[in-house]
Amino acid sequence: DRAGALPIIQLLASGRKKAALGGLLTRMKTIRTKTGQTMAFLELSDESGEMEAVVFPEQFRQLSPILEEGVSLFAEGRLETRNEKRQLIISGASLVESLHAKKQPSVYIKVEESQHTHDIFKKISSILLEHKGETPVCVYYEKRKQTMQLPESYNIKADHAALYRLKSVVGEKNVVLR
Repeated sequence: DRAGALPIIQLLASGRKKAALGGLLTRMKTIRTKTGQTMAFLELSDESGEMEAVVFPEQFRQLSPILEEGVSLFAEGRLETRNEKRQLIISGASLVESLHAKKQPSVYIKVEESQHTHDIFKKISSILLEHKGETPVCVYYEKRKQTMQLPESYNIKADHAALYRLKSVVGEKNVVLR
């Protein structure tokens, strides 16, 4: 159940102990512990920001088959502050599979490098939330060269009004339904 997932930006600011988030695994570095076991440091990102995560050896043994850069993860664990930075100590994770058969069209939004601002993301997400529906939304971040399917709560009714408003924010050629 993904109901407890929060945007990273909220987790970074919160005093919560436990947390769940859905995000893209943007960086992964594995190391060997003194006892010769493997663990990993991850960077997870969503449309609101990025967060470091740690996978200790016991969890790494279970999760290593799904941990690779570029996958979308639903991760749960506890939040800790280390060197004045919030990080997620992962207790469990699963892949966020595309929720529907591939036949269903999606709305693709391209965010150009020059547009990569917090303001743009706020505008995009408020438009998406005002036009709730069934169509999945994928955002391509030109700056990071990554495509990310947004959580189901951002699915939209892909009608003319919604697409027109999105195009007014990111540009005519940067919004497609396919």
